[in-house]
Amino acid sequence: MSERRAILAIGALAAAALVTAVRAPDPATVNDAPEVLDLYAWLTRANADSAARVAVVNPRVLTLRSGIPAMSIPNRGSERDVYNEFVRHRITFVVEGDPGYANRERDLLRNTLRTFPQAFKPVYRNDRYTVYRFAPVTAGDATASGAGPVDS
Repeated sequence: MSERRAILAIGALAAAALVTAVRAPDPATVNDAPEVLDLYAWLTRANADSAARVAVVNPRVLTLRSGIPAMSIPNRGSERDVYNEFVRHRITFVVEGDPGYANRERDLLRNTLRTFPQAFKPVYRNDRYTVYRFAPVTAGDATASGAGPVDS
């Protein structure tokens, strides 16, 4: 008899746990923050005007939520390597400020922005993110640092 009560008690606890788990709201994530939702809304509007391709630290989430093609921010190589990756993947927007950046990614992106200032025009900003329109440098546009156009 006590074995039967133990089985019933375990079953009741399991059922209660299941009901609690099903009724609990989904936990909030970084992707539900107002700044993130505003960023995604802006990128969606920009994509409606012309086909956007975005470089961001978490491209899968952006693509799943918005349908916009995205790539991750490179975390290795030189500033020129990052620039060339953006050109190769036909990136139109680069997002800076995602809290998921590792120091190497953040520093490499910031250095790339400084090395090729003509190629990155700020077009959107909120409290946590800046979006730059990426337009590769043309042959006549050399930066003060000596950076020039991408080799074709």
